[in-house]
Amino acid sequence: MVLRVRGILMDKSGRIILVKNKGMAYYSLPGGHAEKNEPTKETIIREIQEELGLQLKETHMKFVVEMPHINSFECYYVSKVEGIDIATLRGVDFAEELDEVVMEHYQKMENYFPKWLKKYSLEQIFSKEVIYIGIVD
Repeated sequence: MVLRVRGILMDKSGRIILVKNKGMAYYSLPGGHAEKNEPTKETIIREIQEELGLQLKETHMKFVVEMPHINSFECYYVSKVEGIDIATLRGVDFAEELDEVVMEHYQKMENYFPKWLKKYSLEQIFSKEVIYIGIVD
């Protein structure tokens, strides 16, 4: 299985940063693959810097998901991002693989993955408890 990380970069109102990779029809959370022997926390910090040009100050693992249909084991990290909006992000040189970056409320977006994120409240998402989601399709 491939080890991947995703970042739930969210402000206090529930808006998250979503990315659309070139050639994809949907938005997803920013992130990527861990390098050999790279801890997942270091991976998410590196991936967010590479993709979005943002420095994460605080982040913690929140969700763990197994996705055998794509041979992936994923760790989702939560980070509060305040004072960032799309206007702020427009001046950033995004990674070449990205077509678009948006910031939307996580309960209102229709065309993004993971869909299971909507079932959690803001309080649950920002709590320090790690949640094992299990196997998803």
